[in-house]
Amino acid sequence: MLDNTSIDPSNWYHQMREENPIYYDPDFTFFFGAKGAWHIFRHEDVRAVANDPETFSNEYMTRSTENLFSIGLAGSDPPHHKTLRTFGNHFFSPSAISNTKEWMYDLCEEMLRPWLQHGKMDFITDFAAIMPTIVIAKLLGISTEYHEQVVKWVDTFVGDPAIIGIEAHSKANQEMRAFLLEQVEERRKAPGSDFITGLLQAEVDGEKLSETDLLAYYFIVLIGGSETIVNLLGNAMFTFTEIPELQAHLIRYPEDIPKAINEVLRYRSPAASIPRRAKRDILFQGHQIKEGDMVNLSLGAANRDPSVFSDPDTFDINRDNSRILSFGHGIHYCMGAAMAKLEARIFFEVIFKYLREIHLQPGAALSRKPSGLVYGLKSLPIRFHTHEAL
Repeated sequence: MLDNTSIDPSNWYHQMREENPIYYDPDFTFFFGAKGAWHIFRHEDVRAVANDPETFSNEYMTRSTENLFSIGLAGSDPPHHKTLRTFGNHFFSPSAISNTKEWMYDLCEEMLRPWLQHGKMDFITDFAAIMPTIVIAKLLGISTEYHEQVVKWVDTFVGDPAIIGIEAHSKANQEMRAFLLEQVEERRKAPGSDFITGLLQAEVDGEKLSETDLLAYYFIVLIGGSETIVNLLGNAMFTFTEIPELQAHLIRYPEDIPKAINEVLRYRSPAASIPRRAKRDILFQGHQIKEGDMVNLSLGAANRDPSVFSDPDTFDINRDNSRILSFGHGIHYCMGAAMAKLEARIFFEVIFKYLREIHLQPGAALSRKPSGLVYGLKSLPIRFHTHEAL
């Protein structure tokens, strides 16, 4: 059984890498309903599978227009994957990302202002879970009235089906599909300056995206642009509360915030695992994996592998993190990685500009979201002092 509940699974990661680096669990259930998986924990093996799309397919779900996740970037192999990625490259280019800096900074300050006088908040439910949704909704052109519902859909979709049920996943998927279709139709009638209007107008080799591919793109950007960043922000703040001297350092040297964010991505990866499906029979590290078998790559365990990262259970912002796997590897490396890092950097530049001595509230009982797909906390009650008022 996977450890999807421990706040600190590092000991379990170590045990699995040493004792069961590759093992088959017939009872493991994926978020899309598939049952049974080969779990892979060592960095070298995770990287090898992720870098071999000819053997381990990203098309691990039955492709269906009713399941947008199965046909978008997250569920496609070449050559279709390359075409889809080309459509999105422009929107995640350095120049496009840089245009978001100023308004994201202003948004962070605006959201932080009401909490300064209280000296405490639930960092996730009051703050971190809201900002990424607003940011991605603004980029996608989604009205603020839908933000709360979008958060609920995303939380359900990435949840553990063994806990919340396959039916809940299916319902969230269908409701999101209907909602996104409405949004696309609105943009066709009244184009704007948002991401979806851009996709509607974009062409690659003279071809436009099909409606199905457009909806799938919308879906994966919404999921990745909200849930991943919520968990990155929450994991970062949780880690910073554990290391008071690091807070003091980042307040004094905010230029080191990007290094701290990179280390958070390794230390507490917001993406816990990623699935693949074997396209052929293969003998992998002494294990006979058959065509059609599901494979689950543990990014969290790979990022704590001592063969790659010395003293892996120590948080060190000065380590070489060039080999972290938090955003995947190879052709499926997350195209929104730079945006996620920028958003987190801006977020904590604002946080440390105004807050200091941030600690967990006394008696805070922390628990993880019920998911094997992501690592994130349900809530994070903190208390703090301020440098000055906004």
